Amino acid sequence: MALRPPLRVVCALAGAAVLGAASGVACGSSARPTYAEGGDAPATEPAGGSFAGDASSRDDGGAVDGPCPDVDVLFVVDNSGSMADKQARLAASFPGFASAILTRLPSARSVHVGVVATSAYYDGKPGGCLVTKTSGPQSTNAACLAGAPYLDARQPDFAARFACVAKVGSGGDDDEVPMKSLLGALSAANAQPGGCNAGFLRPEALLVVVVITDEDDVRDADCDPFSAQGTCGSGGTPAEWAKAVIDAKGGHPENVVVLSLLSRTAGTCSNAPTVNLASFTKRFPTHAIGDVCEAAYDGFFASSLPVVDRACASFVPPR
Repeated sequence: MALRPPLRVVCALAGAAVLGAASGVACGSSARPTYAEGGDAPATEPAGGSFAGDASSRDDGGAVDGPCPDVDVLFVVDNSGSMADKQARLAASFPGFASAILTRLPSARSVHVGVVATSAYYDGKPGGCLVTKTSGPQSTNAACLAGAPYLDARQPDFAARFACVAKVGSGGDDDEVPMKSLLGALSAANAQPGGCNAGFLRPEALLVVVVITDEDDVRDADCDPFSAQGTCGSGGTPAEWAKAVIDAKGGHPENVVVLSLLSRTAGTCSNAPTVNLASFTKRFPTHAIGDVCEAAYDGFFASSLPVVDRACASFVPPR
């Protein structure tokens, strides 16, 4: 197994200039993964080598050369009125993380990256379609992608294109339905040949879901009856959402990582803790939860790298 420098040095190798671009902070920011109460994922390391504990304390210092040949990263980005600044932090922090994945996983041929918003978007596509063109308040208002509805992290202009598509704007519904968007993005109808997300989700790839929101998935009972969503909430429960994601990966929870930047407490950044989304996240054996209210997300992504390492090492190849 190849050796690599400690995590604090990986940032320099993977593009620290990108990681700190917006905030001016060092790569090792304080936004480390933390873990919400609720849910019933195992608290200890399960069989197979994946884990749900503190990623920053479990980095073994070695690159992973496991059976994981590709990685698909699906972002579920809140596009409600309070999210413009958080989208900017995401755009600044993630490209270095994607570059580090490729550095740390020498067997990874490609990293697909797609973005879906938490409420109906402006381009008239069916729900769950990946965003290729942004529009609306505080978005980039640009055609960010051409051809495929997703990016590949090996593209030379990846950072700029990701910054474009990640800023989906703040004109979306305030009754956020991130789980409806997530499950729509993974649905057979959208993922199949000819579907709006064709080519993104690959059976042989590790799926990394990144949820970023400062509000919980709305319950039908709490919804604005005049919501633009049509049907108000996502429906279902955290357990049902998790099962649907796992089913999309052939029934193998080992082949899914969930990294969630969520609201931890009520305050100036958000109205209430994101209890349902925390419960959903913790139902996966490999997961991390960070604070969406942090001033930068560099540290959260850097500290999540070992989470992806372990999941890739325990990946179950499709038959």
